[in-house]
Amino acid sequence: MFESDYERTKDYLRTKLPDYLTALGINPDTEFTCLNPEHHDPIGTMRYNPQNCTVHCPVCGATYDIFALVGLKYGISDVRAQFAKVQELLFAGRSPQTAAPAAQPQPTMGAATFGKRSGSEYEAPMRSFDARTPTFSPLFTMQPRRSDAGDPIPTDSQLQQIGEISQVQNPAFRSNQEMPAAPAARPAQMHPSGAVFGMSANSYRAGPTGSSYLNPAGDRAALSDYSEMQYNYADYLRKAAEQVSKTSFFQDLGLSEEVISRFHLGFDESYAAGTDRLTGEQLTWRAALIPFSDYGYTALNTDPRASEQERHCGSTGIFNEKALARSGSVFICMSELDALSLETLGKNAAALVHPVSVRALLEQISRIQPADQIFYICTGANADGDAVKTLSAGLYNLGLTFKKIKLSGAYPSINAALRADKSALSYKVNKLEELLSISFSPVPRVKEECAFITDAAALSKLQLSPYLYALCARPSVRRRVLNLIMQERLCTLITATTPAAWQFICQDLDLGAAAGSPLNFEPYPNAKALLIDSTEVKTICEKIRFALQALLLQPDLNFALCADVSALTSKEQAPALIAGLEQLSAQLSCGMLLLCPEDLAPLCEERCLQTLSAAQSADGSELAFTSSSLNGRPLNFTRYAAF
Repeated sequence: MFESDYERTKDYLRTKLPDYLTALGINPDTEFTCLNPEHHDPIGTMRYNPQNCTVHCPVCGATYDIFALVGLKYGISDVRAQFAKVQELLFAGRSPQTAAPAAQPQPTMGAATFGKRSGSEYEAPMRSFDARTPTFSPLFTMQPRRSDAGDPIPTDSQLQQIGEISQVQNPAFRSNQEMPAAPAARPAQMHPSGAVFGMSANSYRAGPTGSSYLNPAGDRAALSDYSEMQYNYADYLRKAAEQVSKTSFFQDLGLSEEVISRFHLGFDESYAAGTDRLTGEQLTWRAALIPFSDYGYTALNTDPRASEQERHCGSTGIFNEKALARSGSVFICMSELDALSLETLGKNAAALVHPVSVRALLEQISRIQPADQIFYICTGANADGDAVKTLSAGLYNLGLTFKKIKLSGAYPSINAALRADKSALSYKVNKLEELLSISFSPVPRVKEECAFITDAAALSKLQLSPYLYALCARPSVRRRVLNLIMQERLCTLITATTPAAWQFICQDLDLGAAAGSPLNFEPYPNAKALLIDSTEVKTICEKIRFALQALLLQPDLNFALCADVSALTSKEQAPALIAGLEQLSAQLSCGMLLLCPEDLAPLCEERCLQTLSAAQSADGSELAFTSSSLNGRPLNFTRYAAF
């Protein structure tokens, strides 16, 4: 077809926009819901402008001609491909026989695919065609086609395609090679099938008019006698997969070579990404392609500086829907890259290509009827989005087990987490069920009554709660306190210490206090020592554990165990010993009094129920104890230190 014929036909096709709108259930004479997929206002704000054959929304500023609308509906960004698609819909595959060229052809209006036009003032009014313009078949009808003489027109297979207008330019790999012909129309009852690259074709229809943005509210009537035509990108995607070695984009995203090969990820160094929203110029990307069926794919701009990074082409669907049929855990992501990241870690992951794909996903799951699966909905940043809510409600109604999780953590996406710290993400994924089943202790309903040492009598009795207590003071003061407790004989005091330290502790005891008594064969039967000569923390804890087990077998024995931390181990090993004794006290439910140097007081306050700091008066006649309860209330007292 000559270029002049192409322009005349293109101008004529623009005049058919009212018929196109009517076929979609839209009255072009009244205001209707805006067809801009980014404008979600259900109120009718868009009108048809007969002066330039476009529709315009004054609220969002979107202006579309018939080519732009068809491009949005079918995900076609190339201008020639849009033209061929409109011709196919209007003429059922036939090329029109247009009238002779008019005197002055008007400038063509570019199809604002994937964008909005700023206004219609630059578009000249459409010129009228003369009486020789033929009458075409009604839009979207499947009735038999006849010539002007009434004779049946040959079938599509018998028609000879006329020039380049009857061919659809491949949306990528533009070169000098011959462009493939547009796919033939299928019968109304047939849907795309087959599995190029091993991926099943998606036959989901998002609403009455199919997977189209032209039905945002779902209130347009479906045409029962027309089957939506989907462009088959199988050959293009196969060629793109062969070119994937020309880019390291997917490797830089952390995806494995096995995943890149298995999902047939591709690359197109001259991808036509539609028109610029400001200048109207054709955009060309070095694009990485992620196919999800023969009829759709996602194009990612490999230039990180570009303002636009993503395009969805073709019908909406489910990425890696085969994962839904596998047993075990299935991750459902909000983007294909997140699903590919989890597949790189060896997990089953599917993704919603578009939020409207939730319905298709639920339908597919309901057909599979999984019995032993658990679905993890990876929410990402938008944990309360409509897609997540709809998917959660659908899985709940199906009676399936699911959990909403945020695997990305502090990162914007799962793929960002994979790139930043693959080992951390792998740990979370592999330990996921354990992490989700962890239990935490709530606030106890009953307040525990803990015993505190508040006076000299409580110090002598040492009736301890099953926690650690600490006495932090100079060595001479610590020994003096133990002497006083032994002499009071109000409890049996067992001191775990070294042989030398035990001699120092007993040095000031009055050995003649019990002399002459026929009942006592030893001076202080209530004071005993557990002598330990090892400095290893593990050995010390085992010896104290063994002694406590023996003491706990005596039901009537009122005892208190005192551990001389400063004598048993070095200053560097003291924190480890205190931690071990804390664990031992909790396991055996037995309180212990620790004897510690003054500089360990801060550590003891962290580990112990109560920490006593003791100091002796200048004349040595009195001991002053300072302490506090858990909430900081002072618990101070003094005791007479007899010699």
